[in-house]
Amino acid sequence: MSATLNAFLRSACEGREASVRVRDLFNAYALFCDSKRLRPLTRANFGRSLSRHGYKPELDPQGHTWVSGIGIRSLPGLPKVQARPVLTLPEGLTPSDIDALSIVVRELAAARKAVDDGAAADDELSPGTLDAAGGEYLSHAGYHRRDDFPPGQPSDSWPLEPEDWQPTKPMDDAVRGCVFGIAAVSYRLRAGERAEG
Repeated sequence: MSATLNAFLRSACEGREASVRVRDLFNAYALFCDSKRLRPLTRANFGRSLSRHGYKPELDPQGHTWVSGIGIRSLPGLPKVQARPVLTLPEGLTPSDIDALSIVVRELAAARKAVDDGAAADDELSPGTLDAAGGEYLSHAGYHRRDDFPPGQPSDSWPLEPEDWQPTKPMDDAVRGCVFGIAAVSYRLRAGERAEG
């Protein structure tokens, strides 16, 4: 995805209008249609549709066609979307850092889907429960005597029910610990806490 489309999407999700290359906008539109199993307009018809809706494509000195004043809510044919925070990865992360984040986020999403109430179920827990559970899994991932605490037999520090303790391999336990950690931060944010940094 191009930098111009990333900037457009960031602006659009923040409710601001932006400029974007028509080629990038069409590619995003085609991907959206493909994900919904819809047949997209041709590139020419897409450009005509933009013009019919009052957008005037302009050529830049390099010969790229741009359209200005676009916002997610104003794009013709796209469904209205609920505003969501945008995850921006800061500079300095290594490829393995990004892979690790992707693994943890996928696991968190799977855990959220597996529970009917999602994050609402977390809100029923006492403060600190998710933090402690995450710490237990992270500690267990690096523990040299892993057989001391098999599934269903956690340490005395485990804050949930014994049957909820399900360690497997060190990598999986590390991921699970991070998932609990993110859920703990999310819990704290919903409770009104804010991070300093």
